[in-house]
Amino acid sequence: MVLPRPADAVKEVCGTVGRGPAPEERATYLPDRPVGPVRPAG
Repeated sequence: MVLPRPADAVKEVCGTVGRGPAPEERATYLPDRPVGPVRPAG
C-alpha cells in the first residue's frame, strides 16, 4: 500500500470538506508550509 504525500492528502481532504485548513490544523499538520492557500479558491 502506498500512502499519499501529505500535501496531496491535504488537498483531497480540503476538497472533500470544501474549506482550507484552520490555523490550528495548519500548525499541526503543515508546520513547514507557507501561509498561503493550500487549495485554489473556487
